[in-house]
Amino acid sequence: MKSIAIEIYENSEGEFNYEIYSCAEDIEDGEDSLDGGCCTSTIENALEMATDQAKVLLARKTKEFEVLIEEKLTKVVKIEAENEGQAKDIIKRKYDNQDIVLTGDDFSDKTIEINKR
Repeated sequence: MKSIAIEIYENSEGEFNYEIYSCAEDIEDGEDSLDGGCCTSTIENALEMATDQAKVLLARKTKEFEVLIEEKLTKVVKIEAENEGQAKDIIKRKYDNQDIVLTGDDFSDKTIEINKR
């Protein structure tokens, strides 16, 4: 994490809530905050508390990973043909012409792994 955004607001009890986000766009988009808290004294103290918490978040050592997700769809189609080669050709043609379409109902497996370049 390279930057953060802090939102501070006064709640109905006169306390100051603060939320810490990974960027200002997360606030605008209604994303969940990374962390937050409540200060029962002044807005200045709330800012100090939020800043201290944000420093801890920024100090965390994180890495970026690419995660590969693969889904496998499987469907058995019965076809009459003179031989296996002809059966494969007919099905390939039907598939290429989108006469045979696999959907989520044909889901059979998934793998999730770190993408190693």
